[in-house]
Amino acid sequence: MTEYNKEKIYWDSYYSENNTDIIANSNFSNYINETYLKPHTQKGIVLKVADLGCGNMRDSQYFSENNCNVYAIDKSFDINKSVVQYKNNKFLNPINADVDLFLQDHSLHSLMDVIYMRWFIHAVPYPVGHNIFSNSVFNLKPGGLVCIEVRSINDELLKNESHYDDSDISYKTTHKRWLYGKERLTVLSQENNIEILEMEESRGFSDTSVSNPLLIRFIGRKKLVNHFEKSENFKLYRPITEKMQNATKKSYSDLTIFNAIIEKHNIKYVSVAGSTLGLCRHGGIIPWDNDIDLGFTKINWIKLNKIRYILEAAGLRYTRNNYNHFHYGTIDVFLLVENKYRFLCGDAKTICHVSEYTTVVKQIFGPTYIYAPLNNQLSLKTRYKDNYYTTGDVNDNFHYKNKEVGRFILTNNDRSFRSVFVKNDMSAAKAPAKAPAKAPAKAPAAMAMTKATIAMTKATIAVAPISSNNKKNPSPIKLRRKIDMRKIHF
Repeated sequence: MTEYNKEKIYWDSYYSENNTDIIANSNFSNYINETYLKPHTQKGIVLKVADLGCGNMRDSQYFSENNCNVYAIDKSFDINKSVVQYKNNKFLNPINADVDLFLQDHSLHSLMDVIYMRWFIHAVPYPVGHNIFSNSVFNLKPGGLVCIEVRSINDELLKNESHYDDSDISYKTTHKRWLYGKERLTVLSQENNIEILEMEESRGFSDTSVSNPLLIRFIGRKKLVNHFEKSENFKLYRPITEKMQNATKKSYSDLTIFNAIIEKHNIKYVSVAGSTLGLCRHGGIIPWDNDIDLGFTKINWIKLNKIRYILEAAGLRYTRNNYNHFHYGTIDVFLLVENKYRFLCGDAKTICHVSEYTTVVKQIFGPTYIYAPLNNQLSLKTRYKDNYYTTGDVNDNFHYKNKEVGRFILTNNDRSFRSVFVKNDMSAAKAPAKAPAKAPAKAPAAMAMTKATIAMTKATIAVAPISSNNKKNPSPIKLRRKIDMRKIHF
């Protein structure tokens, strides 16, 4: 029997036991939710969370009940043997897969807001754990969080009870562990563009009826830089991005203003075309795109037309392509009509399947938010073909084209957005309240967005990257010397 099979049997047995310590959600999940996620979820935003090595899904279930769309991934997981009652809801997605390979293959087909690993990374050998850390970052939006709770290398009680195996640097009791120290986590952060927000070592994090282990809690954030500029493909589309960076900034600002108005008037839209592709594959506007694409069903299209003057007074200039395709500032709006294949279709190849439309939720989109389906794969595959997540094309219905640039294979750095406009913490994202000015005399009485309000909105980005609810973000931990990861054992 291989070592892997032995470990799998152990964990299958462990998660099938009726142990109260592993039924309720963990203290760590509660801490992450209360400290980092609630500032967003309380605003109605649904966060995408990947729970790696989810075990019996107890933390996955908890996050899914707190406005998070959770991908619960574990190769040792058998939903039928879990003692945690599985509640089938639209926010919980169990996946039986090898975590490392699953992330490496980008099988989620979407960047995450949060990567969560509790008591998982120390259950795999160091080389695998390091790969999982790196691949987690590649599957994370700029500004997204990596949350880890791991057994500490400084837990002498555990080491004294364990058999040390020098061949793979593991400690074994009933199962093997590869213990972590702050130095190792710091180096992994430095090598993977992660800013450390918190890293604390203590007992009491997981004090159960069985043990009170020494643990390290690590919360890091993917740096808010233009990762795409580090891609070997950047030379192909750099001239395009330089032309549109001001328009990109205005698009985020326009969308923030647009959202505030249509929410007030109870109008529903759905992200389509390049904005849907940008949300899933880049976390915001595609580096070689510069506008926003939104679709409206007929009933919402009629309601949208009724507030045209309100949108214009808010600074969103109205232009018309035809009766079913308008512009408000940098926002393209399309009338969507259902066809015989149950796709809602509009001008300029904009589509959304009816089944996707029923799952539209508010999601983080660059420095603001957008309304989009929980899962867009059907529409994206239909519109951009099966390889939409791995292949880039600057000429597919974008405003700035370069026919000399063919389709190209995307690198991990390509899957990012222009992030120089994003605020660094929640407090920086809030603007002081201002008294609204009087509406222009010729505007309808219902017009609520005034020039003063719009000026404030344009200067304010609605949604900041995920950060602590009650703590200032410390500067990243810096080491004075470069450390060879291969030599770190403790």
